[in-house]
Amino acid sequence: MCLQKILLLNTVKTLEMEWNPKTVQFLSESFLGTLSPQPEPRRRAEKNLSDAAETPNYGPAVLRLVAETSVDEQIRQCASVNFKNHLKTRWLPSSATRIPDGEKEQIKTLIVPLMLSTTPRIQAQLSEALAVIGNHDFPKLWPDLLPESTTSLETAINADDIASVNGILMTINSLFKKFRYQFKSDPVLLDLKYCMDNFAAPLLSTVESISGKINAAARSVATVRQLIEAQILCCRISYSLNNLDLPAFFEDNADKWMNEFKNYLTVRYPDIEDGDGDGLSLVDELRAGVCENLIHYMEKEEELFQKYLKEFVVSL
Repeated sequence: MCLQKILLLNTVKTLEMEWNPKTVQFLSESFLGTLSPQPEPRRRAEKNLSDAAETPNYGPAVLRLVAETSVDEQIRQCASVNFKNHLKTRWLPSSATRIPDGEKEQIKTLIVPLMLSTTPRIQAQLSEALAVIGNHDFPKLWPDLLPESTTSLETAINADDIASVNGILMTINSLFKKFRYQFKSDPVLLDLKYCMDNFAAPLLSTVESISGKINAAARSVATVRQLIEAQILCCRISYSLNNLDLPAFFEDNADKWMNEFKNYLTVRYPDIEDGDGDGLSLVDELRAGVCENLIHYMEKEEELFQKYLKEFVVSL
């Protein structure tokens, strides 16, 4: 290792990892080095990052690098994977090398806005990182997130900012996934009630708004694609909220939900489905999400949803 790199590494490995040009250079070179086809440079870069991960503020610094648009996207993508894995091993309070509370608050402040502005490949990694945070901190240790996200979602829908809509829905989907894998208990049901109270009505409103926007933008392939992606996320969120029980809100609004679901099973999007690329698979993914919800409803409340069954059999 040349003297310059030794000095740079020693500078970064001080009392804490400050966000400055030297840190950007160190992290960028290290993540790039992990992609080297040569074993020795790759091992050296991995060792540098492993050592740096023990430094205070490493997690926030890596997340800031992910947000740094002047850095090559391949490096940022690599950093997002590292950040996700860093959280998986250190977010739990019981972890031997846990992330301090102050760093956790920095990460929470940074990660949600970044979800709304970054590329899909990086979004996918941050989504997994958010799920890690959500499993342990949401909602009790992150009480502002859902109300703020709901307000931002309404603003984005009204502004036709569908990219932001999808980023917000992806964030909420990551947080609500935990209800698919947890057993019923009083604490879990309290968390679910909180999410229902704060997001069930906005979710239905979002589904209805997006449905109208799809009809209005029928010939705009790029816009309709984004809107279909939004509805796929809404289907996933709905499934998560209904997994443990079928909440009263969904029963009370069954007609509205069934009308939207039937629409997505019967309406064709020829410009999307018959065009080049993966348009057909995207529409199929939406329809599969609808069917997943319908099957779940029938399993939970067969008597209630029996009256809708004939319509959906015809649709399918």
